[in-house]
Amino acid sequence: MTGTTKGQHAEQPATHTALRIPAGSSPILLGACSAVCAFLMACGADQEDLLAPREVRTTLFSLLASFEPTSVERAPAEAGPRVDLLRPTRLGRGLRGARPALVLQGNALVQLALPEGPSGRELLVGLAPHHESWQGGQVTSRIWVDDELLHETSISCSPETPEAQRQWKEFSVPLPSESGVIAFETIWEGSAQDLPTMGFGRLEVHLPYLVEAQPADNEHPNVLLIVVDTLRADRLGQGGNGRNTSPVLDALAEDGTRLLRALTTGPWTLPGTASILTGLAPPEHGIGASPTSSLAHPLFTLAEAFQREGWSTAGFSMNPLISEGSCFDQGFETFESRRWGMAREYESDWLDWLGEHAEERFFLYLHLVEPHFPYTPSTESCQALGIAPAQGEDHLDLRQALKRWYEAGTGSPGTIRKLSARQLDLYDAEVRDADAAIGRVLDRLKGLGIQDQTLICITSDHGEEFNEHGWAQHDAQLWNESLHVPLIFAGPGVPRGKVIEGPLENRHLARSLMELAGISEPGAGTSRNLLRPEALREVLEQGAYSMHTRGLWCELETRRMVRLGQSHALRRGPWELISCPNTDQEGSSPIIRLFHTERDPERAWDLSSEEPVRTQRMRDEIEAWIQAGLSIQPPLRPTAAETRSMLEGLGYGGG
Repeated sequence: MTGTTKGQHAEQPATHTALRIPAGSSPILLGACSAVCAFLMACGADQEDLLAPREVRTTLFSLLASFEPTSVERAPAEAGPRVDLLRPTRLGRGLRGARPALVLQGNALVQLALPEGPSGRELLVGLAPHHESWQGGQVTSRIWVDDELLHETSISCSPETPEAQRQWKEFSVPLPSESGVIAFETIWEGSAQDLPTMGFGRLEVHLPYLVEAQPADNEHPNVLLIVVDTLRADRLGQGGNGRNTSPVLDALAEDGTRLLRALTTGPWTLPGTASILTGLAPPEHGIGASPTSSLAHPLFTLAEAFQREGWSTAGFSMNPLISEGSCFDQGFETFESRRWGMAREYESDWLDWLGEHAEERFFLYLHLVEPHFPYTPSTESCQALGIAPAQGEDHLDLRQALKRWYEAGTGSPGTIRKLSARQLDLYDAEVRDADAAIGRVLDRLKGLGIQDQTLICITSDHGEEFNEHGWAQHDAQLWNESLHVPLIFAGPGVPRGKVIEGPLENRHLARSLMELAGISEPGAGTSRNLLRPEALREVLEQGAYSMHTRGLWCELETRRMVRLGQSHALRRGPWELISCPNTDQEGSSPIIRLFHTERDPERAWDLSSEEPVRTQRMRDEIEAWIQAGLSIQPPLRPTAAETRSMLEGLGYGGG
């Protein structure tokens, strides 16, 4: 199966009875829809089976994805048009938060090629001044196709504008089906010294249609996907942790199916989450295999698959990297991203949403950030595990302590191990906090009477390091502690009490959820259904691949730290290869390690010199995996300056 793009997918027929009607249809067609509903009721369909249709949109492509203007007029030489994140307010979110945009300054006119497409398509646009441009004057923004003016809006940039009104103004513009030239124009009325910066946000070409919502049942259940950021599989009770960190997840695993050796495709949030939501590997979706940090619009996401088939979709992310600014909102009718929000503080958002959508099929995605650093667990969890609450020096950054050790010899291995152990204690307590938050979601499903009609999947985007291999936190290494994550399925169609062994990538949950929910159309990338025996055999034979664009190789005792170029890992059966063929340091030789994990679970004995044929074969397979992925990779969007700044502030990129 090859990767699926939206353009290809848009022509595929529905695979169940969700009724889809083009938005803006004639009264005759809408009347026909009513007649069909009346007929179904006459045939015995329950009234509650016929919920009100709602409008959803298939994204065909984004004009921002491959920004190549055919002409630029009147733009200031020092501030030409560009694609970047733009914020109408400094710290806002949602309509007041950062979004990718075509950024123009002052008086400017930019023209882009508009390809032909289906009739009825629309351009979704958001307009907003940059947060530093609320200094007076007025900007008129225009959108043209060829010589026809499609839209004109004037926005006052008065400094008196209330903060709550400084937001994106969203609207849709009907587009012709023929190819042509689309132009974006700004006209500034004000002081020439204070030229404002304006953003044309989104610029997504959509095809709207109506979907007839229906209630969940065992064949087409609700779907709840929870990604617990930074959660290691071995810190759960089911993973061997002697502490009672995960009573809720342990009970859920017993009631469903768990996969013992699930691995994420990359050691940090963006590639790991992109793979979960698209079913694609990093070379296929591009994040973690290139400098981009944005999900490409041509990719078809899990949310879009469910939305297209009639499920109501919502996403709540507590990690600011999983945001509209990085295009992770694709396919979600409701999407909220917080900046490191804790579940107890914001969980009313998704618990209330569940109450509002309990009578219709839904796909709900939650991205929790307990137990991400800094580790600040609740007093209740600390007491339950017999751990002293976080205080004083507990907030010291283990990664910074390791940096000082490698770079200047400050500290000692003993001091670092003590700090590692303490931070692992606090991490375990935050694992219990995440477990409790999941428990409150499950209680909400029970209270609404929909637990038996809800398919549940729990996983993580990556793990966390505590000096097992000389480094801390994540994003720099491809060892087990960074990649081995939980993967649990429970609910309709899931075998109870089943345990699946063998290394595999957790991105396969995408196809698994779709097929368990009765969706068999193209989508979910190159993932396979892990609960189908023949597909599982193929996945295990393929093995689990992972990669990172750059990282570190660290050895604590010798104070050796090597900065790496692109690194890869392949796990198949008991064999594990870590391959770091490029380094940033002149004179450093490639680092290749081969382990037999059953005989050497600690990965202490490198067998690459004893198994040269196997080592080379696995390296060749990694290269073939990369090239196969690149062959279906869509055009990628460059990382916006604001996102780069956030990533650098978080320390992503190998220290």
